[in-house]
Amino acid sequence: MQVQIPHLRDTPTSKQLVINGEPFLMCAGELQNSSFTSSKYMAEAWPKLAEGNFNTVLGSVTWEQIEPEEDRFDFAELDECLRGARRHDMKLVLLWFGSFKNGEVSFCLKRLVARCADDILLTSSEASPRIRLPG
Repeated sequence: MQVQIPHLRDTPTSKQLVINGEPFLMCAGELQNSSFTSSKYMAEAWPKLAEGNFNTVLGSVTWEQIEPEEDRFDFAELDECLRGARRHDMKLVLLWFGSFKNGEVSFCLKRLVARCADDILLTSSEASPRIRLPG
């Protein structure tokens, strides 16, 4: 069996999401910002989502969660969350926070500065109003 990537299909009046060759209507719920980082939390959330007749969940994944230390990647929590979604027949939309979370750089700035201190030139806040060091 050939796996088909989810895609949008043109119809005479709109576009249709197709998953596994079939039209799919998302009845989606969005988790709190960091809920998806804990499989323990999600173990209690999956049944509630299923009871609410959701078939899709939007959850965030952060760079810090996947790479807690430089060059050490840890997918264990994400993998367990994926298994939980499958056990409850849910689809997932992953919101990947590669650099910024909540539209603010402060979530990753300390780590970025530590990683790239020799390459970063911090300018005045007038020149770069979104770059602010915490504290």
